[in-house]
Amino acid sequence: MYPAYFKVDHEEIEDKIKSLKEQLRNIPIELPPLSLRLEVEDS
Repeated sequence: MYPAYFKVDHEEIEDKIKSLKEQLRNIPIELPPLSLRLEVEDS
C-alpha cells in the first residue's frame, strides 16, 4: 500500500510522457527496434 502522501497528478505524468515521446521522435534512431535487440540478447 502506498503511503498517504503519495499522490500522483495523472495529467502531469501524461504530459511528461507525451513530451518525452516528442523528444524521442526528433532523435534519429540508429539502433534496431527493441524487439530485435531482445531477440539477439536471448539467443
